[in-house]
Amino acid sequence: MTYYHATKVVFIEKQKVSSSRKNAIYEDASSEMDKTKPANSIGREYALYVTDDPDFAVYYLMKEGVPLSDIMLYEVTPQTPYKSPFAVTNQVHVRLNSNRCVSNLVNEYWNPSKNWSFYEYLTGSFDVVKQIELPNIDEGFLSLMYNSDVIIAEGIS
Repeated sequence: MTYYHATKVVFIEKQKVSSSRKNAIYEDASSEMDKTKPANSIGREYALYVTDDPDFAVYYLMKEGVPLSDIMLYEVTPQTPYKSPFAVTNQVHVRLNSNRCVSNLVNEYWNPSKNWSFYEYLTGSFDVVKQIELPNIDEGFLSLMYNSDVIIAEGIS
């Protein structure tokens, strides 16, 4: 499988990139989710994230407000990647903030059983294979696909 990482950071080929900081996005959800993480996965709080879809890697950063002109996309080789559905974390965050149960969502994150469109792979480090050209992003299509994942996550009770 080929993995990708989109970022504003410039990397060079064969560079080893390691997690060196606590993630600031979805801190509450990550902390809660890490309580039941499998032994063979790095926790979300300190993970690097890669994906198997280059379009989605770029799209995600665009949705975070990063201008396309600032985004670089790399093919990477992650160390022991752990596959989880991308859309679950936001729903865990939403439910925690409304004091709702998240245990089934967290279980789905660590043990996916549904047919998700987009996955994130947690890793402690990755090797940069090469920088690749940015794909032509079809925001409408990617939004539709991601929204289907959001609907699945919202339906987990």
